[in-house]
Parts: sequence; C-alpha cells; structure tokens
Amino acid sequence: MKHIICKIYQQIINKKRVEVIKAEIVYPDDELNKGVLVSLSHVRAADDILITYDLERDGYVIHQASNFEFTEKDIEQGIDEDWQEVAFIKAWGREV
Repeated sequence: MKHIICKIYQQIINKKRVEVIKAEIVYPDDELNKGVLVSLSHVRAADDILITYDLERDGYVIHQASNFEFTEKDIEQGIDEDWQEVAFIKAWGREV
C-alpha cells in the first residue's frame, strides 16, 4: 500500500499556468508518521519545509529545521534536524 501518492500536472494560480506536484498523504492517522518534505533548488537560499497533518487540530502543520551542522557521529546515530512548527493551516479555514 502506498502512503504518499505523487502526481505532476498544470494548474492556474494567480492567472499564471504553473506546474504543480500533488503529494497526497494517504491515511495520516495510521501508525506511520507521514509528511512531505519540500526543498528548493535555486540560486536563492531557502530552508526545507516539512508538511504534516495534525488530526487533533484538523489542519496542516508547517515545520522548519534549525540544526544544519552534523558530525560523522551524528550521521551514524541518526540526524536530528530539530524540526519545529512554524505555521498551522486549518483544513477548512479559508473563507471566500
């Protein structure tokens, strides 16, 4: 069973055609913690963000890491990037 389904398609956003990657998190309430890591490959520097779903608050949580320097020992034992919540977006919060 797949836990994250990805598709690429085009969408109109702010009157511009944009190529979009859709990442569907399938049943985030099972025993696996699931998330989507978003990275930017560009000359501009940007931290990665991690998007997860919080079932108790019914919305998306945006996390950013704060730890970016690792020793070889850290890598062997598992890297802790100290992901912290920086934003919360309600699942049904947008008003039109």
